Amino acid sequence: MDREPDTTHNNKTEKGDVSLSKQEAPALTIMFQSWMTPIIAVVMLVVGLLGGYFGRPLLRGGSGTTPVSEVAPELEGDSNADLAQEVDREAQKAELMNSLVKEINHFRGESDAPVTIIEFSDFRCPYCGDWSTETGTEINDEYIEDGLVRIGFWHFPFLGNQSVLAAEASECAGDQGAFWEYHDYLFSPETESQGYSKEDLKQYAVTLNLDADVFNECLESGKFSQFVQGQRSIAQQIGVSSTPTFLINGEPIIGAQKYPVFQEVIEEELAKLSE
Repeated sequence: MDREPDTTHNNKTEKGDVSLSKQEAPALTIMFQSWMTPIIAVVMLVVGLLGGYFGRPLLRGGSGTTPVSEVAPELEGDSNADLAQEVDREAQKAELMNSLVKEINHFRGESDAPVTIIEFSDFRCPYCGDWSTETGTEINDEYIEDGLVRIGFWHFPFLGNQSVLAAEASECAGDQGAFWEYHDYLFSPETESQGYSKEDLKQYAVTLNLDADVFNECLESGKFSQFVQGQRSIAQQIGVSSTPTFLINGEPIIGAQKYPVFQEVIEEELAKLSE
């Protein structure tokens, strides 16, 4: 089990995220074997659920987006239809979250927390590091430690081969119950001036007092290669195109938004549960 809480890339965008379309990421060959059948099923499910979901103007905090209220025609006096539409949307969000949560290896927080955040991230994304050390820390202090929120990490490595290696290395650390320690270290200033080569990643394991032999064997064998590539593929299928991207109980937020943006959505979700 993971222990509880106990970027060398400089291409930033003005939106607080790093866009897939603006990167020249190497092609990744996805080799679907029999054990990945459940993942393929998840892809089919979430593609159906998210047909246009990320394309809808529901994204909070991202510049250049339009709230639903500005584009959707008003339902004149049809409150029942309005309510039914909202209930259907909430059901879709819940089904989406349930399907994705099953594919996540690592959560920070209690398993029965009423609010779940899924973080789609790349360890070489500078904005992901900023969010983790700033907003992520505030969410941890205010909500995770009180058992109200948990964060699940989803690999979306698209900034080159070193991003893929870093993702695999974090899973190797997870084999020793140290995913979040390794995660935090990869996003820390200590690694910013170094790198994410295979040798760098092995040294970080030594720094964190992991079993170096076990870690190195895991990384060299490519044990988590297909898992990481599978997560990347699913993320693309459901419309994720930049990092960081988040789902809060199914409600999307794009970019490394500040704490008040996340606080607003978290409080809304907690209020729904108390009704």
